[in-house]
Amino acid sequence: MKYFSILLIAILSPVLFAGNADPHVRMILEHPAFRSAEGLQSDFVRENFSVDEGRTDVIISHTPEWTPPFNATVHYDRNGLAVLNIEISELPELVDCPDVLWVEASSRCDPLCDVSVPATGAPSVWISPNGGTGEGVIVGVLDTGIDIYHTDFNDEFGDSRILAIWDLTVEGDVHPAGFDYGMFWTEDDIRDRICTQEDYHGHGTHVTGTAAGYDTLFMGMAPGADIAFAKAGNYYFYSHNIANGFAWLTDFADEEGKPICINMSIGGGYGPHDGSLLYERIMGNHTGPGKIASISAGNSRGNNRHYTFDITESRSDTLRVTINPYSSPGTLNDYVLISGWYYGDDSLAVTVRSPHGRTYGPIYPGDDVFTNSDSDGLVWLDNSSFGHAPNGDKCFTFALCDADEAAPPAAGDWMIIYSGRGKVHGWLYAAS
Repeated sequence: MKYFSILLIAILSPVLFAGNADPHVRMILEHPAFRSAEGLQSDFVRENFSVDEGRTDVIISHTPEWTPPFNATVHYDRNGLAVLNIEISELPELVDCPDVLWVEASSRCDPLCDVSVPATGAPSVWISPNGGTGEGVIVGVLDTGIDIYHTDFNDEFGDSRILAIWDLTVEGDVHPAGFDYGMFWTEDDIRDRICTQEDYHGHGTHVTGTAAGYDTLFMGMAPGADIAFAKAGNYYFYSHNIANGFAWLTDFADEEGKPICINMSIGGGYGPHDGSLLYERIMGNHTGPGKIASISAGNSRGNNRHYTFDITESRSDTLRVTINPYSSPGTLNDYVLISGWYYGDDSLAVTVRSPHGRTYGPIYPGDDVFTNSDSDGLVWLDNSSFGHAPNGDKCFTFALCDADEAAPPAAGDWMIIYSGRGKVHGWLYAAS
């Protein structure tokens, strides 16, 4: 079932805390899916949130005085930005901490890549007087894994060009410097064929071949470069692993004394799309001279995933979202999430009308509504109840799902009506 929607609701419970955090944090704390074993194993949770056994991964910005909660595991903490794993029960205290400036839930990203080497003109660069094939440079890749014994990743003498692999998806007893999870494999491990990392998806192998494959017929962009790989997911990724993997790749290049160009053919629809999400800022902190990132712009052109309205006091606008008839048995496996971002100085109210004619709102900045309706399904609407995002914007979020099998999301046209003053850019960023 495919939809396009946003968070609505009649207030079931009071705001738990007043700190600054993105709407996903509120969802983790209040959505019924996070309160039962069945819910935690549901598609809604598993495919969109990094949650496991009562713990979750978050990224925060903080003051120099901040100290981690007692039971938190801090994976990264530099320049006022930290990645940590924390008990869900400790989230309210983290959000309310005066030394924590913003809490961002680890959000999902997906594999993206569809550009061919010849279209870029790379072959002409290989043979130009000032060009080259990447010798002396590391191509870093953050993706689903790599087929480590594929001959395309060897040099012309048959020796592997892979210098190191960090698999962030498994438990291991060897970790890269500065990190405390996953499994780290060295160049010797790979050449001695004791490395057990695998690419179950194939996407990581594909994009690494595009970036740095060596083949007499099908060359990659930089067939002479060395390779370092951060396996940050199997079929999709969470932003905390992306931040950690990206930071490690640049750290590793420093250790090797070589420049690095990092390929990240993955992305997600959540956020204001301006580079201000905390995990994006961590990546930005690790780029500069000798550290270049190449990140995909997305595969969603023409997919009807973006909308924009310019609202004035004399003009409102309506987004029509068509929900197909409910067809999947079970609970929390049919869902849609939509966001809308607008400037912090603007003021927009949102009203939602279901196919059955029920009206939710208007919801003004700072408010949210949460309800589970027999006729409409579970509906949640949040209009910046946690305050401004780190870039100063306000964020509107709409979620619709089947918390009760007997009360699926209502099929038909949902109307999302914006009124007030401001320009909004919104995205459908998750749907079953």
